[in-house]
Amino acid sequence: MFFTISGGAASFNTQENSYEDVLKNAKFALHVSKLNGKNTFTPYSEDEYLSYIRRIDIQEELRKCVENDFKGFEVYYQPIMKPQTNTLYGSEALIRWHSEKYGFMSPVDFIPLLEESSLIIPLGKWIINQAVQQCKKWCGIIPDFTVNINLSFVQVIKSDIVGDAMECITQEDISHKNIVFEVTESGELESNPMVRNVLRSFELLGFKLAIDDF
Repeated sequence: MFFTISGGAASFNTQENSYEDVLKNAKFALHVSKLNGKNTFTPYSEDEYLSYIRRIDIQEELRKCVENDFKGFEVYYQPIMKPQTNTLYGSEALIRWHSEKYGFMSPVDFIPLLEESSLIIPLGKWIINQAVQQCKKWCGIIPDFTVNINLSFVQVIKSDIVGDAMECITQEDISHKNIVFEVTESGELESNPMVRNVLRSFELLGFKLAIDDF
């Protein structure tokens, strides 16, 4: 039998630190070792602990906003142009979040937290609904207008993303050709059979697909 050891340690001052503080810090250092793949040793870092607590607090704020009818979330639309004719033919739906506690936050900071907690699933469905409704309005002006909607890997493998999309598009009575689903380029696109099946289902239903190599 083979065993590996994960360790964490915290230094302390007997005149300033209580037993509870020392134990809390040591436990957090051990927790970080486990998060880093186990079989390693981590000394306690106050900065790392404060960052961890902030992430948990932001995640809780995200949860409250999602449960409160997606308060603070807004979909922005980035224009997509044809350079040959300098004409507008579509847009990309981009999620933005303004927290009452943290202010306007970059998607780079909050989207990973949404994915870790699976909050991206209800929010992702809401984004599809918002984008499809907006696309229908613009199609009244430009019939071939398209809206690109980004899909999270978590959405694809943990939710009925195809069913969610079909429900919204059927309700809004809009052509499948006006919606483009984007997935981020990664090894999961080819190695995960569930991802391939979902993308194939979208393709068979007449949706356009795009690769986001950001």
